[in-house]
Amino acid sequence: MTYKNHPAFKLRKWISSELIESEVIYAESYNGIDPVIPVQDIDELAEKLGSLPYMFYYSIPMPKANRQQVYKKEELLYINVIANNYAELAGMVSFLIDLLDRQDFAAEDANKRVEDGSVRFLTISLEKSGEVYQTTQPTGRFIQEVCFCYEYVREIKPNGRML
Repeated sequence: MTYKNHPAFKLRKWISSELIESEVIYAESYNGIDPVIPVQDIDELAEKLGSLPYMFYYSIPMPKANRQQVYKKEELLYINVIANNYAELAGMVSFLIDLLDRQDFAAEDANKRVEDGSVRFLTISLEKSGEVYQTTQPTGRFIQEVCFCYEYVREIKPNGRML
């Protein structure tokens, strides 16, 4: 299995492109930095992003309820949205929910962006949405966590292992 093909990475790429194409954010403002960043890159990139709104994410695998479906996987994708004011935050969170909380329709859209076919999404849905918090930093930015559940399958190699 190539861990560079993790489904959360594929969703990140799709979400970023949708944010830009829908003009929720403007790519030129980000100087080549992806506005949806993995949690481990926050320290490095948050400072570079300055006052621009951004998102960071992490995923958590879920245990299998049905052990007979070995190849079907389920994970939770937590996305934290950080913005300068509540209106900006609410707009970005609403966009995420509209984009991702569409079950198999969202999965179909995401699958169109997976270029290598290593992952096929089955469903994507809103699991929960957290409270809005104002950070204690002098900038007083706002943050909200949104959690989505996604199901997927991976391509299987001839030796029976997942790609």
